[in-house]
Amino acid sequence: MIIAIYLTFINLYAFFVYGLDKHKAVKNGEKESERVPSVSVRGKSGPGRRGRSGSRSGEGDRGSSGVRPGGRSHTGRSAVRRVPESTLIALAVIGGGPGAFLGMTVFRHKTQKKKFTRTVPALAVLWGAFIVFCLYQNFHLTVTEYKYEADAECTIVQISDLHNQFFGYNEGALLKKIKKCGPDMILVTGDVVDSGKTDLRLAKAFFKGAVKIAPVYYVSGNHDYALMEECVRDAYGEKKMYDFISGADAGLMNAIVGDEKCVKQSFGAFLKDIQDAGVVLLDGKTAEFGDGIILAGAYDNSNLAEYGWEDDPRLKILLSHDPGMAESYKQSGADLVFAGHYHGGQIVIPGKGGLLSPNLTFYPKYCGGEYDLGSASMIVSRGLGNSALPLRINNYPEIVVVKVGKTE
Repeated sequence: MIIAIYLTFINLYAFFVYGLDKHKAVKNGEKESERVPSVSVRGKSGPGRRGRSGSRSGEGDRGSSGVRPGGRSHTGRSAVRRVPESTLIALAVIGGGPGAFLGMTVFRHKTQKKKFTRTVPALAVLWGAFIVFCLYQNFHLTVTEYKYEADAECTIVQISDLHNQFFGYNEGALLKKIKKCGPDMILVTGDVVDSGKTDLRLAKAFFKGAVKIAPVYYVSGNHDYALMEECVRDAYGEKKMYDFISGADAGLMNAIVGDEKCVKQSFGAFLKDIQDAGVVLLDGKTAEFGDGIILAGAYDNSNLAEYGWEDDPRLKILLSHDPGMAESYKQSGADLVFAGHYHGGQIVIPGKGGLLSPNLTFYPKYCGGEYDLGSASMIVSRGLGNSALPLRINNYPEIVVVKVGKTE
């Protein structure tokens, strides 16, 4: 999203600057084809002749200023300072190639200068191709399907690491794709929002649309948790924040929505709104689904031993965020674990896998896919959005679908 915003801005800016420079040229009474006599020691040199400086007379002598010696325009008025040609070219180089080319075409500006007619169109094609590549890599939604053998039968959709990514008005494209998967439940494994560029409206629209499709269960990720800490800090101050968090036995999410001061803060109000809409806040809690499934949620591994479900004959599903705690998940008694966090390694190297984890570990073990933990299986989503690293390469945004049931 950051790259999309930058490229949109730089191209609009390049288009504007090319138009502005054309306006200044017209105001100075210049024409692109004009040749202004230069002054040499021998007197005035005619068109096409060289003065002592060795430079050919014409627009090239004056760069993009078009000003006669003495700072006067062709009309005799004080000349308006033009945009340097180096700046116009630089705008195309740093991402504004399509905007610069459009500016040249629309305003008929610099269309007779070879360094513009050769350079800017080439940069427009280059950056245009890069923009299309980035959009496809970061907004092309894919569905990855797994099968899990169990007595219970259901279709699970997992959503992870949305990070305020935009998938149409009110996340319409994403919700349409989820609905097409026909889920019986939707599991959200953290980081729906981004603590660095928080937009609660997108997250709220996603949740309110998702609960109309199937029951939604939500656990926090590290970005959600950072915003919850900020919420408690704003409500109670720095000193009391840690006491509040350590005393949140039922999970910090549910402690916040049950506190009058916290729900007055922006993220507290967001959690309360989505809970009222029907989202189950699963941090530190368990929930039953039908007769054959029990779900639990955990932000970290601090309360995994408290669920007491080891002897429960039902299918035990654990929602968490960080797959790096796989050993703890294996010992929790869960049968099926859902996690995310690693964004698929951000850049997928063919034959090697995901390149980088959020904590800057190269080729992390649990980038995305299905992993055998011995007593449990772990599904790790590649996620949907980006955070610190704003670009996915060979790593499309992913909706995970797990078909649970008996194999035929």
